[in-house]
Amino acid sequence: MLVSTVVSIRRATPSTRIVRVRLDSGRFRFRPGQAAQIGPAGGSALVPYSIACAPEDTEREGYLEFLIRIDAGTDRWGDDFDPLRRGQELRVKGPIGGFAFPDHPAEHRFLFIAGGTGVSPIRSMIRHVRASVPGRTRLLYSARTPLDFAYR
Repeated sequence: MLVSTVVSIRRATPSTRIVRVRLDSGRFRFRPGQAAQIGPAGGSALVPYSIACAPEDTEREGYLEFLIRIDAGTDRWGDDFDPLRRGQELRVKGPIGGFAFPDHPAEHRFLFIAGGTGVSPIRSMIRHVRASVPGRTRLLYSARTPLDFAYR
């Protein structure tokens, strides 16, 4: 388990935030599409979130990025955790999950399909393809309203 520090929080949609955390205590290796469990450093609860950056981003910049749904009225997230703030320490455990981009795909053209916050693992995969896999990518992305498109 790693400790990380929240370095930025940006509004993606009215009900989601793009949260970047700096890895303070070591490396974090993952495959594009995987998730991590995160939670406040002082607590015991962890909640899974898909990683929205590519492994190349993490290796180069030393951060992880998550698209986190918040409660619109209180800004609480996860298991009703207090609102996120810059400088806050989080625990990060993982990676977890088998939904990952193949290590050596035979294909060179990729169509990704996502809806709502489900774009997070797909974003990781697209960024990975653009960084290290020859080929073309396309994304079919749906959301309830135009305001609900994260990463526009």
